[in-house]
Amino acid sequence: MAVDPQQATVGGHALPPDVLQSIRSASAATGVDFKFLVAQASLESGFQADVTAKRSSASGLFQFTSQTWLNMIRDHGQKYGQGSLASQIATQANGKLGVADKATERQILDLRKNATLSAQMAAELGDDLGGQLGCD
Repeated sequence: MAVDPQQATVGGHALPPDVLQSIRSASAATGVDFKFLVAQASLESGFQADVTAKRSSASGLFQFTSQTWLNMIRDHGQKYGQGSLASQIATQANGKLGVADKATERQILDLRKNATLSAQMAAELGDDLGGQLGCD
């Protein structure tokens, strides 16, 4: 897949320069294939960082569900300047991840709409899953 910065479209979706840079930086930081991340963002959200799924809790550029996002922030948030928030995520009595203070939990979940952080977490997830995604 070729990404043409002059045309700035992939799969029929406009690729905003800030999203392109976020994905490029996340790829460089983790070693996860840039083209893989671009394809995922195109497929998941059409490069729209503020999109929300209608039938699930998925939101953001890479359509992270609430539980996956909380897991990623808990495990990788410190690396990306979110250590204070990450430290507040814990397994709740119901077995799901959550935050005691619901306003703080909402703040963490709203970070899915941050294109840079979303790209970083998608790259970390790709790195965590490695061979399952065809990424080395």
